[in-house]
Amino acid sequence: MNPNVHFTDNNTAVTVEQLILRDRDVLREAQRWTSGLRGPIVDDADSLAAADLSAFITEVVKCGAVALAATGQASDAKELERMVAEVGEKAAASAARAAELTGQAAKDASAVMTKTVDSAKKALAEADANYRKEMAATVNTATVNITDQVNRLFGGSDPELVARLKPVLEQFSAELSIKATAGTQDLIATATKQFDLNDPTSPIAKHTAALDARQLAMSDLLMANHADLAKRFEEMTAALKVREAKAALISVTPRKGEPFAAGIHQFMEPIAAGLGDEYYDTGAMVGALPRCKKGDGLLTTAEGARVVIEMTDSPRSGWLDYLVEAERNRQAAASLGIVRSPEQNGGEVLRVLGPRRVVLAFDPDTDEPDLLRACVLLMRAASAMVVARGGGEQLVTAAEKVQSALSKLEKLATAKKSADVIRREATKIDKTVTDFATEVELVLAEAVTALTISAGPTPLTVVNTDVA
Repeated sequence: MNPNVHFTDNNTAVTVEQLILRDRDVLREAQRWTSGLRGPIVDDADSLAAADLSAFITEVVKCGAVALAATGQASDAKELERMVAEVGEKAAASAARAAELTGQAAKDASAVMTKTVDSAKKALAEADANYRKEMAATVNTATVNITDQVNRLFGGSDPELVARLKPVLEQFSAELSIKATAGTQDLIATATKQFDLNDPTSPIAKHTAALDARQLAMSDLLMANHADLAKRFEEMTAALKVREAKAALISVTPRKGEPFAAGIHQFMEPIAAGLGDEYYDTGAMVGALPRCKKGDGLLTTAEGARVVIEMTDSPRSGWLDYLVEAERNRQAAASLGIVRSPEQNGGEVLRVLGPRRVVLAFDPDTDEPDLLRACVLLMRAASAMVVARGGGEQLVTAAEKVQSALSKLEKLATAKKSADVIRREATKIDKTVTDFATEVELVLAEAVTALTISAGPTPLTVVNTDVA
């Protein structure tokens, strides 16, 4: 059994079979879509019962999907950037560790090879010395034995054969020792040459050179891989930054300040309710212009007149062009810009940019909503005057009244600015008086203490020193 909201069989669409929404804001907005397009609110029960709200549900789901996608995309980008950073750090650490281990292995192999060569040379030298000693002993023993045997066979007081053979034997012994020594030296030299690291033709030198070349090639490969990884990491980081910048361009600017905007919305909702109008937070919604979200709030009267509210918590230049585009995006006839402080508004509490455009400095945390309500009423009247289609004489009168109210509103803003200055000075004076009163009380208390000590146990009556 399929759920009430599910994909189609080919997964190319979403089917909504039964969906019940009881949210008050959703119901209020749905009353504008009874004709399939957004229009005035319809309260007729029969019209509401027969209305087809497919277009409304489609637009709501599209707007919600775009908002969720933008939020998820920002989160995914941050998570991907974190993962890429970790991969880059681990790759750099592993490359450095691999190069270090390869170099250490080559050094260890070279040290072992050198130690082996030295041991082989030492063993060959010892074998040469032992061989020479044993050869000399063997030759001497053989000579003595031959002499003894000749003397025994051809003995006598002065044997001529022994005398003649002795030089021959001595020469043979000497030649045999020389040849044995020469052969042994040639063998040791040949063996030593095979283990000589300084001789490039020796096998051990060739093997060591091959190891060095392999270690160098491995180091070059690791460095090349690390450089390629670093390049790809930089490219991915740049791509992420570009994507975040694009997302920032098509989303609500972060400099608006969410707490500030939320405070303005909290004031605007009861003002609109008191006038019988509707107010919507449209900061995250695309308007009539493609991919444009200008216009953070929208006030709509029962007659269809619209006032767009644009707010920011930072200085902004080009307010007139910005408000004009916000009006086009929200299809409004008047606009009200709001900043937190006069410093963000060119030093003015209220700036009039035209008969239907005003920029107000209003702090929702400290200011009273009277001036904000007056500006809303003025822009509401200006928008209603544009929407009206008949009664030329009445329109002229309304235009005159709006212009008069606009001039009075400027005077009110000036008076409010003066009142703010007076309030700040009064606060300073009150603080100064309080500090002075505190100092006086401290001095009098010290005086009372001194009198109490000097008078002993005699009780004193302390005069009340409160300063009104």
